[in-house]
Amino acid sequence: MWSFLLAIAILVGVHEYGHYKTAVLLGVKVLRFSLGFGPVIFRSSMGRKVLGSDSRQQGETEFVISLIPLGGYVTFLDENSDPELQEDWSRAFHRQSLLNRSLIVAAGPLANFLLAVVMLLVMNMVGFEAVAPTLSSPVNGSLAQRAAMASGMRVLQIGPKGEEPQEIASYAQFEKTILQGLSSDPAPVLVLSTTQNLSKKPAQVELDLSQFHLPQKGAIGEDRASSEEDPKKVLQKLIREEPRAVMTLLGFSGPFSQAVIGRVSPGGAAEQAGLLEGDKVLRINEEPIADAYALRTRIAQSGQFEPIEAQTWWIERKGEKQPFGLDVTPQRKMQGQEGVGRIEAYVGTPAERVWVQEGPVAALQSACATAYDWTLKILESIDQLITGKAELSQLGGPISLAKYAGESVHLGFAAFLSYLALVSINLGVFNLLPIPALDGGHLLCYCWEGLSGRTLSERFIQRFQRIGLFFILALSVYALRNDLMRAWGLSP
Repeated sequence: MWSFLLAIAILVGVHEYGHYKTAVLLGVKVLRFSLGFGPVIFRSSMGRKVLGSDSRQQGETEFVISLIPLGGYVTFLDENSDPELQEDWSRAFHRQSLLNRSLIVAAGPLANFLLAVVMLLVMNMVGFEAVAPTLSSPVNGSLAQRAAMASGMRVLQIGPKGEEPQEIASYAQFEKTILQGLSSDPAPVLVLSTTQNLSKKPAQVELDLSQFHLPQKGAIGEDRASSEEDPKKVLQKLIREEPRAVMTLLGFSGPFSQAVIGRVSPGGAAEQAGLLEGDKVLRINEEPIADAYALRTRIAQSGQFEPIEAQTWWIERKGEKQPFGLDVTPQRKMQGQEGVGRIEAYVGTPAERVWVQEGPVAALQSACATAYDWTLKILESIDQLITGKAELSQLGGPISLAKYAGESVHLGFAAFLSYLALVSINLGVFNLLPIPALDGGHLLCYCWEGLSGRTLSERFIQRFQRIGLFFILALSVYALRNDLMRAWGLSP
């Protein structure tokens, strides 16, 4: 719980401080800065020093921490303040120019975006663990296979042919670079510097991304691929929405994982054959098995026809001096209209991890790029919710936030920073939506004022705000309902 409260305090505090600091810089008096809502549990002062009622120096802004830690607010001197106060009304919010009021309102969400970049910058400079850019077996018949990619190949550098390549530190960076090249117009020929052993001299492999085309049938995006839309736009949309699936279509099945048997389920084909956790599969019949992907593919393909024939698996087992054979007969399961083989055991080892750390310039570039990508994905998710392409059951509330905050803390400092950055961007985007009572709703009113030259009536603004508050409350209750259903083991 403490991690959730810390996250909320940081995210809300930075958001409200953006409003506060911009207002102060523009000469507006801030009466109160509050973290949380409801009854005040702590009170102090901040800001420019003035003489209090007891003739002592104190900050002119009241700083409070309130009981309900699910938000915060900043109160300005404005038309709602007591008119009998002995104040310099030129410092009131409503007396400011349209530009200044807009800047003050927009400063909160912008502070959240800036916080996200700072968090990601620190994470990149301090360093974090990531999956190594070592490739598993390419998909049969794919572009990666035709480019002579192989299991266990470590990617060191990538760059368009004839240009300076960039260092590749993680599989995620490799994936991002490939997809960026694929979405370019025209798609380049990428030159990959690779090695099968880090002690050996690197070899170069060319991957001509212009040769890739979305399949018309039998794969993800087939409806869109056969539509009248521009194929390049269809591909770019798929890259944004389902990047892993596009990587698979290219032939990249994921990071390298050894063909080792993991947890074995009771009564399954693996247990019946005598397979044990930790067994390494060297070959099936006379076919060498390079990695976990090749093993999973071989198992799945065995269920295409019935009856399934017994296979001889050559196993390397801890404690045994020589490899030995076991007869394994996968069980046939139906997946849609097709039969696939299953052995009821986990296949593969955790991917190799590497420590990724960047210098200040590279870390800032990566932070800005990541923040930009996350912002686009959040906007796409909101668009899908509005258009009905995604279900409201995906929404999470405070319980989900608390759960993920705790999980990120247990994963380490870098994971917690990444979590804070993502939630901060979510907070910034959400507050900029043109919904009454949010910053975006205020900015929408200011846009009307700027375009029409007229100020909206107080009565209209109050009704407008009530609509927004009702919407936000309804959305919050629905998100909390989803949280509770998940907590009770039900599907929201």
